[in-house]
Amino acid sequence: MDLYKFYRKSLSQQVEIVSTGGKNIAVRTDSKLRIELYALDGLFAELCYNQLTNKLMQVRIFKDVDLLEPYLAKINLPVAKG
Repeated sequence: MDLYKFYRKSLSQQVEIVSTGGKNIAVRTDSKLRIELYALDGLFAELCYNQLTNKLMQVRIFKDVDLLEPYLAKINLPVAKG
């Protein structure tokens, strides 16, 4: 997925790409937002919703792993047995 091509799409197209092609890996909340994190073809995407209205406010896609810091305590990775 190319970041620039993604951002040129409409908001509804962006949501469709993330929700059908991504894997939900974490959710975080604060007093105003619920932010769902998805893994998507080597990138990460956030769907940001208003907590009160459940309205989508923003879609953000990124590849910088430093931006995952708010999720680190919430991400559950499978443990390899061996």
